Amino acid sequence: MFGSAVLLLALGLVYGWSIFVSPLEAEFGWTRARTSLAFSLCVSMFCLGGIVTGLAAKKYSPGAVVAVCPALVGLVFFGVSKLTTLGRLYFL
Repeated sequence: MFGSAVLLLALGLVYGWSIFVSPLEAEFGWTRARTSLAFSLCVSMFCLGGIVTGLAAKKYSPGAVVAVCPALVGLVFFGVSKLTTLGRLYFL
């Protein structure tokens, strides 16, 4: 149950981009044209991730997927907290 709640919170985080983009641009001197690709990649991977997790839930179990996904989101958050380049932002 806790894992499901964390997973649902993580699903909504993609829409928090609008809060973080301006400080990132100010901190690193990036332009909106360059940072907008990061959001496009994020939304694309969000959709692709839905397909992958659906297939994984069929093959394994929904509980296993719900247990793994929040851990992966946490790893990505850790990676983003250490980013210094636009390329890393695109990758994560």
